[in-house]
Amino acid sequence: MPLWVNCDHCRKKIRARDAVANTAKCPQCGHLQWVPDEKPQAAAEAWGGGAFSNKSAAAVGQETQTQTPRRGLESLLGEDHIAFEIGFADTASKAGTEERQAPSPEQRRKSGVFEHSYWALILTLIPLALSLFSHDKKDLVERFERTQKNNPAIFEAWESKKHPTLDELIQMLPGRQIEGAYLPRDTWWHWAYSGMAAVVFLVFIVLMFPRSSTNVRDLILIGSFTGIIGVSFLLAVQYVAYYAQGFFVTGGGAITILLLILNFIEFSYRSALDPNMNFPWSFLGFTLGVGLLEELCKALPLLFYYRTCETMSWRGACRWGLASGVGFGVAEAVSYAADFYNGIDTKGIYVVRFISCVGLHAIWSASVGITLFNCQRLIQGDLRWSDYVWPLIRILGIAMVLHGLYDTLLKKDMFEIALAVAVISFGWLAWQIESRREVERKVLCT
Repeated sequence: MPLWVNCDHCRKKIRARDAVANTAKCPQCGHLQWVPDEKPQAAAEAWGGGAFSNKSAAAVGQETQTQTPRRGLESLLGEDHIAFEIGFADTASKAGTEERQAPSPEQRRKSGVFEHSYWALILTLIPLALSLFSHDKKDLVERFERTQKNNPAIFEAWESKKHPTLDELIQMLPGRQIEGAYLPRDTWWHWAYSGMAAVVFLVFIVLMFPRSSTNVRDLILIGSFTGIIGVSFLLAVQYVAYYAQGFFVTGGGAITILLLILNFIEFSYRSALDPNMNFPWSFLGFTLGVGLLEELCKALPLLFYYRTCETMSWRGACRWGLASGVGFGVAEAVSYAADFYNGIDTKGIYVVRFISCVGLHAIWSASVGITLFNCQRLIQGDLRWSDYVWPLIRILGIAMVLHGLYDTLLKKDMFEIALAVAVISFGWLAWQIESRREVERKVLCT
């Protein structure tokens, strides 16, 4: 009878008839999969698993010797590489012949310290708090009026232009900035700040959950993808939605539905950005426009991964979410600095944008990552595009509501409540992390 095994990487069934040295190459992803001999096969069947599962033979032998209730743990947590969830080193998946070994007490102690390092994320909100409590709208007006008073000839020449713009005025001023501005208009320093922010957050993510199955290269690629491709896609959608407003096609079909979606996006963004729109409509616009699209943009790498694989733990999903959020936040900070801050604002806004806003985006996307891990079954299998609506709402719902509420409160100058929403966002992520840990503790104690 032919032997079949499941690929550890993509879960495709592999016919192991022609295995060489107890390994077989997966035809789909190329992963070298360990193929058990008769004894591990019998051990797997004794566990009630039928065909050999996606665990390695050494891992099955270890389970049989220690009689650890791993199958119950796997079914409860819903993961494939369960070793990463409870602190075991999955060396067997790499070498194919080594056994899983429990970490030493010293390793557990070090890992335990880093397991709670996510609390450092709340420190990124300190610049935001200081900025919101010291916010003074009159400061910019006073600096602009002082600049005008000291440079009357420049302002006269600027006003004589047919279509004067603020950017043209700043370029004409001494130092290419209004008085009190931190950086000139044509500076490149905001790119240096973006690089420093990216490195600091990357180091933090690497140290967080040191036993997670993700690696540094993956985190860099995810952050780069979201910061470049994801943000570009988001801007393209906004651009198309703006020029598609008012266009409708009668009848059914994909084009009609697409135009309805684009018109809804354009209406949401208009409601969010219109200063005269009341609170409910602004909140609706920010939530269903800005919040939904930005959180979806940041979740794209994880959505793609869980559509094709099931091997990432909740810690890995959290780290991917953090990396994606950092990539988006840094890209957004660069864009805002170039378009709005350079030559105009003081240094405080750069600290908020490159630390607090990046951290807040990371918090939202990390919480989406854990939610996606919990709901991964909803997006797997053969689904029509309409079948993704409810799963996406369930996965993105809380993060996009918190995102939309935060932006709306800032728009309405409700700074204290906006800061409270930012803290609640961190609390939601912390609750998710501790809830997953509580599941692990309960299983290990049974």
